[in-house]
Amino acid sequence: MSIPTKVTEFYKRAKENLEKFESIIFVLSGKGGVGKSLISALIAIALSEKGYKTSIFDSDLHGPSIPELFGVIGASLMVQDDKIVPITTRRGLEIVSIGLALPSRDTPLVWRGPLKTRAIVELLSKSYWHNRDILVVDLPPGTGDEPLTMMQLAPKNSKAIVVTIPSKLSEDIVVKAVHFVNSMNVKLVGIVENMSYVECPRCHYKIPLFPYTAGESIARKYNVRLLAKVPLIPELNYYADSGRIEEYFPQKAAKSLIESIEHIVNALI
Repeated sequence: MSIPTKVTEFYKRAKENLEKFESIIFVLSGKGGVGKSLISALIAIALSEKGYKTSIFDSDLHGPSIPELFGVIGASLMVQDDKIVPITTRRGLEIVSIGLALPSRDTPLVWRGPLKTRAIVELLSKSYWHNRDILVVDLPPGTGDEPLTMMQLAPKNSKAIVVTIPSKLSEDIVVKAVHFVNSMNVKLVGIVENMSYVECPRCHYKIPLFPYTAGESIARKYNVRLLAKVPLIPELNYYADSGRIEEYFPQKAAKSLIESIEHIVNALI
């Protein structure tokens, strides 16, 4: 069965659009609930702080979180001359997300694989980004349609980081993402262990949340670099839930969080 001409054209234009970026960074996990959208947002903000013109593509069709984090959930993607205009955040990051094209934040996408693949390809083919230094791609859980489509379209210089939390269950699932990236045309830069510890605000003692360190285990077993252990900070959760992530990081962020994200970003650029 031949592929429709219009779909083929979308693929071609999507690849061309991605090749215009100097660098593309994939953030994935294979597992839900590890905070990869938060890590994606913090990386994008940190890159912007360093002077890079940064954009974010939220490819999680069923649970887009990026618009929530940046407080742009009420905005809508505009189309001008058949081009999708990204939403610009308070500090100049550009965002494209299916969450900005739905009639309401409660609207579910009840789609099978082919529709999801076409939606991603069409979004990428029509998006007109002005910020073309770096594109941060927030991938959904798993290694199915969305991550596969994105990485098949990715230029050869694309990079990826894999996010885990410090638990054996997380490791057992996240290693699938490690193997997935290694099977694609994308460089795996390293592992990020999120929610690794909490820090005492007075003495700054680091208290592990779990007895198992999945980040170190994955790094050791699969010869991958452990980029950072990111702390769990309740105050950050407040700013994330209220869509004010840019207001918190890095202006009001704890030193330990800033240092963690700096380690990740330095490995990516």
